[in-house]
Amino acid sequence: MPHIKENFILCATNPDSPAHAAYEYFIDTDDENRKVYYSRTDQNPFLPATYIERLKARMTKMEVRRYIFGEWVEIKSESIYYAYDKHKSAILKNYRIDEKYPLCWTWDFNIGENKPMSCLLYQYINGSFYFFKEFVVHSARTLDICEEVNSTGFLDYNVVIKIQGDATGRRRDTRSIHSDYEIISKYLSNLENKYGSVKFIMDVGVSNPPVRERHSIVNGQLENSFGQTFIYLDPKECPNLDKGLRLTKLKKGGSYIEDDSDPWQHVTTSLGYGVVRTLKETNIESSFIKTKL
Repeated sequence: MPHIKENFILCATNPDSPAHAAYEYFIDTDDENRKVYYSRTDQNPFLPATYIERLKARMTKMEVRRYIFGEWVEIKSESIYYAYDKHKSAILKNYRIDEKYPLCWTWDFNIGENKPMSCLLYQYINGSFYFFKEFVVHSARTLDICEEVNSTGFLDYNVVIKIQGDATGRRRDTRSIHSDYEIISKYLSNLENKYGSVKFIMDVGVSNPPVRERHSIVNGQLENSFGQTFIYLDPKECPNLDKGLRLTKLKKGGSYIEDDSDPWQHVTTSLGYGVVRTLKETNIESSFIKTKL
């Protein structure tokens, strides 16, 4: 364009991993004709300070550096749940259900070799998640898990049970003429305890959250940039969950997909479904979504 004295390209983007080609081209270079300006979220005059603080409360330290300060830093690690600190999260013992709050039951449905049916019981109280019991059973069907959970006595409390989990459980398949959630609903509808009929609600989204978003939200709850932890578990009653949070990895290759070859991965997925659903229900948007707006 002849009326423009200098040719230039202006690219606006959220920073990706430093492994991205744009990092090498624009940042890791001595070319004096290339200049990068970092647009920091906390310098946006149209955003209130309280909004920035809420973002920081939901992000890990490395996510704050990338998504708020605009730094091209690496936030991946060998483990997906890199923010998990067993000494901070795995501290529950002999948890007692608080009948003032719902009992949440979150699922990841599987039937297959090394892919166990997995679910977790937890309560969400004053902004924190308390995971106190896991059920990880190979070659089990949905009804089998329902009966096992009922045999533990956890369905005998005078609380509302919130059913959460994998949105694909709404579908019917060759295993049954009923969907997984239809089986659960029918089982609970026919169940009674000393308080009468069991009270429950189906709290399942239309679709599952994106995998990267789910990981980001869970990591922010495991430990945010202020060093706060909001996810707690009983390692004795949830050994696979503890192991999954420590060891679950991504599949090798370019796609952002969890490696589901390890049996403990599925119970961490059920945790993620419950955490994301609960936070969205309580109008606490994820840091990942807010940053991209």
